[in-house]
Amino acid sequence: MTVTIDNTSTLTHASNQPANTDLTSAAFTVSASATAVAVRIAQQGIGTLSARYDPTGVNTTMTLVGDIGSPGNTSLVGIFAIVNPSVTGSRTVAVQSTSTADIAFEAQSYLGTVTSSVANAFKNAGSGAATSTGPMSSSTVGATTSGSLVIAVHDYAGGGTVNSTSDTQDWIDNTLVNINSSANHKNASGGTDTLTSAISASQSWASVICEVVASAGAVVVSTVTMPRRLIMLKMEDQ
Repeated sequence: MTVTIDNTSTLTHASNQPANTDLTSAAFTVSASATAVAVRIAQQGIGTLSARYDPTGVNTTMTLVGDIGSPGNTSLVGIFAIVNPSVTGSRTVAVQSTSTADIAFEAQSYLGTVTSSVANAFKNAGSGAATSTGPMSSSTVGATTSGSLVIAVHDYAGGGTVNSTSDTQDWIDNTLVNINSSANHKNASGGTDTLTSAISASQSWASVICEVVASAGAVVVSTVTMPRRLIMLKMEDQ
């Protein structure tokens, strides 16, 4: 089976979002056949992030897949997820930080993922953080499985703008006061995969990546029915 993107929310972002206060996405459609939902978050500083699916309904706490702060703790990126969403249709995701911060995020639902647990469906989380001597952020995930999807989120503090991303761009945001951010994805190669984002000047950055793992799918057993006349002839030969 191959993982495909079901639907994606619009980019939700705010400068100086108050601490411990929900920043809620616009509603997006999670289809009845969706097998997982993830949210990729970029924020200024290193306040602890959290995310909840359908906050005005079932209010499911999303599980942290991976996060990392940039050098000097100027920014933080994280990925949170759930499998087997218990409610579908028009839904939202809410994000909070324990500190007042610029925050940007998108939620995304998927089809064809492993559903046994978040740990099995969102694997091989990797990350990178540096103050670039060359204007590029990157993170790498190893030993991916063909048919899976690889997703990443990047952010930057200290000036400059995001120019582009590698592979398929999910968002570029240069509108907030204190950070710029981006997110992207690609089909897994079955080996080592890297996702990158290009910025206009050297600055402190953080990047986190993971594999969204494809379900093995059902095993199809075929049966062959012999014509009745052939069975009778075989019996007469004995």
